[in-house]
Amino acid sequence: MISTQDLQTQLDAAQSLRLRQPQEALSRAEMLLALCADPAHRPQACALLQLRALSLLELGRPLDAVVPADQAVRVAEATGQAPLLCQALQQLAWTWFDLNAGDTALQCLERAMALGTEGLSESDVQSLRYVTACVVRKLGRLQEAQQSLQDLLPLTSGAPRFRCLGALASTALHRGRPREAMVWLQQAHAVASSPAHQAWLASLLTRVHRGCGDLAAALAVEAEHAATLTEFPLRQATVLHQIAGLYVDHSQWAQAMSVCLRIDALNALDDEARLDYLYLRATLARAMHRMDEALVYDEHARLLAARRERLQDVYRIKAAQLALNHLDTRLMLARSRDEVLSLRRAVAAQEETLRRLSPGTPLVESLLNELLALCRGRARQPDGRPDWSALGFHLVYQPFVNMASGQVLGFEALLRLNHPQLGPMMPGDFITRLERTGDILDIGRWVMTRACEELVRWRQPGGPTLSMAVNVATAQLQEPEFASFVAGLLKQVDMAPEQLELEITESMAVSDSAPLLASLQALKTHGVRLSIDDFGTGFCNFARLIEMDPHKIKVDRSLVSKLGGNARERSLVHALIHSSQEQGMTVTAEGIETAAQRASLQEMHCDFGQGFYFGQPLPMNRAVADLRPAAGSWG
Repeated sequence: MISTQDLQTQLDAAQSLRLRQPQEALSRAEMLLALCADPAHRPQACALLQLRALSLLELGRPLDAVVPADQAVRVAEATGQAPLLCQALQQLAWTWFDLNAGDTALQCLERAMALGTEGLSESDVQSLRYVTACVVRKLGRLQEAQQSLQDLLPLTSGAPRFRCLGALASTALHRGRPREAMVWLQQAHAVASSPAHQAWLASLLTRVHRGCGDLAAALAVEAEHAATLTEFPLRQATVLHQIAGLYVDHSQWAQAMSVCLRIDALNALDDEARLDYLYLRATLARAMHRMDEALVYDEHARLLAARRERLQDVYRIKAAQLALNHLDTRLMLARSRDEVLSLRRAVAAQEETLRRLSPGTPLVESLLNELLALCRGRARQPDGRPDWSALGFHLVYQPFVNMASGQVLGFEALLRLNHPQLGPMMPGDFITRLERTGDILDIGRWVMTRACEELVRWRQPGGPTLSMAVNVATAQLQEPEFASFVAGLLKQVDMAPEQLELEITESMAVSDSAPLLASLQALKTHGVRLSIDDFGTGFCNFARLIEMDPHKIKVDRSLVSKLGGNARERSLVHALIHSSQEQGMTVTAEGIETAAQRASLQEMHCDFGQGFYFGQPLPMNRAVADLRPAAGSWG
């Protein structure tokens, strides 16, 4: 496993490539993300996801950038670190900003502001204020944006000051005040400290000179910054665009055409600038009496304008779908009844928003259809069913151990996805999509089949009898034939029913669904063991627990993480363990990451433990190779 220090060093190197070599930066980010298996790597994973989003923006793929930017927010939330979450929300806001979705960007920033300033550095707060002002400007609230930037300016220095001055100049240009913009840019010139700053400054200066009609000054800017601009194609294209416009304004048609050919060769303008450029080319063609050519450029401009309008609708729907997916994930991870009820209301409201935006559009996009399209039909079995492995799905296995002896007693099968475009994805980013579209039924059977086959395949003669724990979704338990499928599978692979543990959530345990309860009873009749996952988060009281009569409960990681806190938290965990054991249930503590947590749980006589302290999730061949039965193996 890569060390945090080595990972950070490689992350820094990848970040330095973004502006000059965005494709290389993207490739490195994806490679490094695959190494972020340890919870200690979450800050780096968050930064890598943001780097992936930024690189995609540089490559002109803003819609693709939304997903990694949104994933960065989820990773940041998992760390519980407000500064990381604030930065991730700002990056997501920038991504929507680039898509001209100012309202959605502002919603991200409002979430960031709701975190408060406690725990944030002064630079974090300044950055949040800066991004908010830029988004407000995008929404056309120019005076408000200018006032916000002017209030922020005295607090800044160095690179943040340069960005603030550049934003003030851009705001002045949007207000039709090029001379005011020049005043800000003269101050920005004094603090420009990098080639990227110089390139942005050149693009803004030529916009000012076009506003003032000063062709000579614009040409001088290009000459002064020529070497730097070649490293930043987008900035270079912007400079040339302004110069071509000035040549047209001065009726210098041949010179304008020469510059346009250079712009065409760069092919680096964004959609907003390209639309203006197409109008410019049509004007130039008419001036040169090339009427057929002018009509072609007019048509291209019309099509691009229509495409941009359609894309705005796509972006709004995409934003609403991502918001719903985010709420689904938070609901899946909810740790109290009040939180669940609040999130269910939010989910219902978001569903209604999506239905209003696009009647008939699925509430979430089918992940299966997306993956099949990316694999171009090569990921199907001969009978037409999806080949889940070829689509990028795979299982990893995390051990759970006897807390007293250190003996590995079994594994939990965990589903992972290596997306062909986005790379490794967190379960929270795809499980709810599979559940909403019903694809969880097919992949759920695949997971259970593969997990049982793997356990039997690696059975060691004379070795311990190991168990396999598999998570099941509500939809699976509501299938009438689910219990029969499980029983048939166990017979097929020659596996004892008591070796299979099916993990259900507390919310399932309190369900009144008749099909679900019938499945649970049938599974117990077949001898399959049931365990309640994430126990202790506020859903299931002990009376209902006794009625369910599960074999095991799993104490939620959120409670284990607080063992080093006050005595009240320790007493709560101890009471959960003791009360469960009194009812004949065994207890597994989840999320054990430190020796101190293990020692505390041993003192409480907790039966089993699971977490990175004992072993990270691995492919089965590597997981069984790490079996260490001696007591104290992890001490």
